Amino acid sequence: MAPADILQTVFGFAHFRPGQADVIEHVLAGRSAAAVFPTGSGKSLCYQLPALLLPGLTLVVSPLRGYPETLQQRRACIKQLPCGNEMQGNHFEKACSA
Repeated sequence: MAPADILQTVFGFAHFRPGQADVIEHVLAGRSAAAVFPTGSGKSLCYQLPALLLPGLTLVVSPLRGYPETLQQRRACIKQLPCGNEMQGNHFEKACSA
């Protein structure tokens, strides 16, 4: 199966984000790779997808330095949000970014 097929069938995305295909090709060629992308740009997929194609075990080390802080902020925000239909669509993002 080709990487683009796995991207669609396993991860549900039609296209790679910028830089992802290059990193995936590099990893599938058996070379080491370090992907430095902004938070939320799909770094994990660059290693998860090849792991599905390569034999053996794949170990992905990700520091997630900023993620726990962001997660704590979102949890605090969620506790303050009202429940109901008024939180549909992108209202959650607007409320939590304020």
